[in-house]
Amino acid sequence: MTKKVNKKNAIVLILVLLIVGLIYWAYASRPKVEETQNTQTNKVMVYHNNTLKEEVNGKLIWQCYAETMTVDQDSQMFTMEKVKGTFYREDGTSIEINAPKATYDQKNKNIELVDGIEAKSSDELKFKTDKVTWNGEQGILTCEGNVDINKPGMRATADKAESKDVFTNFKLMGNAHIIKGDNQ
Repeated sequence: MTKKVNKKNAIVLILVLLIVGLIYWAYASRPKVEETQNTQTNKVMVYHNNTLKEEVNGKLIWQCYAETMTVDQDSQMFTMEKVKGTFYREDGTSIEINAPKATYDQKNKNIELVDGIEAKSSDELKFKTDKVTWNGEQGILTCEGNVDINKPGMRATADKAESKDVFTNFKLMGNAHIIKGDNQ
């Protein structure tokens, strides 16, 4: 009986040594992963027919609708297509801006609309430009490239225009021209 027990113990011992050897071989021959390899993947979400807005003390500052909106969760950058934005003025009037593309940096609260912008306000101001930027920290709306502003009794063109009151008043820069009177 001791021979059977010794034989059984020997078989168990051999099996244990084989398993331990197999585990050691698998561990020792595993592929090495370089520490410089980027294993983090960006989390991106896509929305359709979505609206963003910003309020300060319960007052709506702007809102932006996009047919397609892509959000990178890590960088908090929004990329939008077929955009309709509205900026609200202190006096209750507003400007509606249409643009093919836009980006929104949620960290800095900045919006950039590009690729040919057309806008009109509720008080008959209209403008066209290549690019509109909203600086959320400073509250400045800037138009850049082929700026063409029309309102009753005035037409203004420039390379760039800035406003702190959503184009109730504005500053023209670069090749600025103002024509007063009937601009139709």
